[in-house]
Amino acid sequence: MSESDSDWKLFHTAMADSAELMCVMLENHGIDSRRESVHPDLPDDDLDQEARVYVPVDEYDRAYELFYGDSEDEL
Repeated sequence: MSESDSDWKLFHTAMADSAELMCVMLENHGIDSRRESVHPDLPDDDLDQEARVYVPVDEYDRAYELFYGDSEDEL
């Protein structure tokens, strides 16, 4: 990641295609995100691999509430 690792917090781990979709949804809500392969030795275009999604530490609570909170609002 380009910024200090302490500025980012692990938000979600999923298959690469699901992780990419989560990044898009986060960014649609104005939350920056980064996707990182769990197995960096595999090609980036391998959708069968796991990926981690990170969000800025100061946006983690808002991202968590959007995806996992009890809100009845739809993404």
